[in-house]
Amino acid sequence: MTSSRRRRASALAVSLFTPVALVACGSSSPKAATLVSSAAPASATTIVAPAVAPSTTVAAAASGKPAAIVSLSPTATEILFAIGAGPQVIAVDDQSNYPPEAPKTDLSGFTPNVEAIVAKKPDLVVIAD
Repeated sequence: MTSSRRRRASALAVSLFTPVALVACGSSSPKAATLVSSAAPASATTIVAPAVAPSTTVAAAASGKPAAIVSLSPTATEILFAIGAGPQVIAVDDQSNYPPEAPKTDLSGFTPNVEAIVAKKPDLVVIAD
């Protein structure tokens, strides 16, 4: 194959596969929850979960460090305990089984229940997308 034919073949391959790769990498589903700024005090965060509730405002910890963390991802749970934030973790999802001292709950990371999460009164919620 000559270099001219190779270049044309490469260009054709790129032009055919680039749109497929871009479509495969995109996401058409809306996010379950979005953090937005609001007219609430600077020490509060508004969480908007359109499918569940119009919005929920959660006050931030006075020290700026989260004192109560809810983890809805097994990986995040392990990382939180590995970096020394284990004492602040008050609840984890039903799939988090390590470390053994992680608090057990029936919260789901696959189908999060905003009301059940807010009932735990967290300063920070960690969830995987």
